[in-house]
Amino acid sequence: MNEESMEGEPAGTSHRKRIGKGIFWLGVLLVIATVLAPFVVSALAYTGRDVQLGFYEIFLTPLLIFGIIMVIIGIVLVLFPGFSKDGLWIMMTGPFGKTT
Repeated sequence: MNEESMEGEPAGTSHRKRIGKGIFWLGVLLVIATVLAPFVVSALAYTGRDVQLGFYEIFLTPLLIFGIIMVIIGIVLVLFPGFSKDGLWIMMTGPFGKTT
C-alpha cells in the first residue's frame, strides 16, 4: 500500500485547507481595508492634499460584500471536507460520466 492511502486524511484535503485559509485571510484583510478606508480618506482631507472624497464610496460597498463572501468561502473550505469518495465513484461510473 502506498502511504497516502494509509493516512486518514487524503493529500488534497491539506491543499484545500491551505487554500481556504488563504482565501479567509484575504477576505479579512479586504474587510478591514474597506472599514478603515473612510477614516484614512477623511484624515487625508485635513492634510491639504487633493483627495476626491466622492468617488471612493462606490467601491467600498462591493469590496466589503466581496470580502465577506471570501471569508465565508474560506471558512467553508477549511471546515467541510468536500465530496465523499462514494459519491465521486458513483458519478464517475454513472451513465453521464464518460463523454466519448
